[in-house]
Amino acid sequence: MVVPASKDRQNRGKMWGCKYFYTDDGGTYCEATSGCPIPKDGAFCNICGSYEGKQTKANRLVEPKIVLTNPNEVKNALERIGAFAGVCTGKDAENHKRGKDCVEAGHGSSQRSFNYNFSIEGISISAAREHIRHSVGVAHNEQSTRYVDLRDFKYVRPDGLKDLNVLVALPNAKNVALSFDDIMGIINQFYIGCVDGKNSQSLKVKKDIARYVLPLATETKVNSSFTFQALTHYANQRLCSRAHDEIRELAELIKKEIEAVDPDVAQYMVEQCHENSIGYCNHERSCGKRLRKGELLTSVS
Repeated sequence: MVVPASKDRQNRGKMWGCKYFYTDDGGTYCEATSGCPIPKDGAFCNICGSYEGKQTKANRLVEPKIVLTNPNEVKNALERIGAFAGVCTGKDAENHKRGKDCVEAGHGSSQRSFNYNFSIEGISISAAREHIRHSVGVAHNEQSTRYVDLRDFKYVRPDGLKDLNVLVALPNAKNVALSFDDIMGIINQFYIGCVDGKNSQSLKVKKDIARYVLPLATETKVNSSFTFQALTHYANQRLCSRAHDEIRELAELIKKEIEAVDPDVAQYMVEQCHENSIGYCNHERSCGKRLRKGELLTSVS
């Protein structure tokens, strides 16, 4: 969107009346070529005192991208589970059926016989915190903010902050209405000023120190490896309506990757109250989709 110019000469420098002031999902920025009272390096308008944080035109918003990196190794999972479990009974049985029986009976050892490997991008550090809490039967490697240069970092913006502007009192006593994208731009400038040495001390700050300014919204990348048992547990927890929006979307995308190579096992990648899982809800604040454990036992008795 381009905000049209004001006919009033006195208002040309005002943020929302300047013909050079642009805004999009990547943030806000100024494209003035001459005569603009807002300095190019991002500062306060000399006329109205509004702040213009110079940002790149590149859209820095990201969405999650999930790739199952070993699809051929995990195809026909129930048959693989059944074959691994075959030594237990010494009985002849079709491996697919035996694998299904193992899963539905909750026999976990055979479900830990192979791993699903995922490459995950476009999630926030906040969502990654929840994701990597899953540690039993799981291995994670996450992008390091210590070694990776994160100037012009990409980020996730929650829907609840999309059109929100907040009046902020800055250190020089100027009150400025800033959006979430404006804040991301200011943080980015500070980070770059640290690692490039463009600061009051002309000191290049190490990335492992400059990273302290990065917000939870910053994009991170994770490689994750799940056993079948760990992945079904992950789905039980993170597909639940009580899960946070971003981690639930991540779980849905992981399930889609599984469905693409082995729809037969995707039926077990469900929320915990689903009939293919435990069949009841154990959350204190239930969504009401299924009976809670106590209610189920009462109805049976």
